Amino acid sequence: MTFEEFQLTRRHSDRLARCSNMQCENGQEGGAGLVYLDHLCIRELPDGKFHLTIEDNEWVCDRLEVLERRLYEFAVAQGHASEAAH
Repeated sequence: MTFEEFQLTRRHSDRLARCSNMQCENGQEGGAGLVYLDHLCIRELPDGKFHLTIEDNEWVCDRLEVLERRLYEFAVAQGHASEAAH
């Protein structure tokens, strides 16, 4: 899967459920955000920025593509997406 193909899996959710790359506190859902491959998430913040958590690392950025690239690299490393183009 290429980065561009990964981006095409993006869908909006008003209520993020558990995602593979982040833990919701006390089992609560994570608010609004974007879901990739049905289980990887980037949160949308009220100020228009985006928040990505991968394991113990967090990033906040106003450029979605920057965080999508990090999430894509995580997905490939974890076997969620193949680097090979289809």
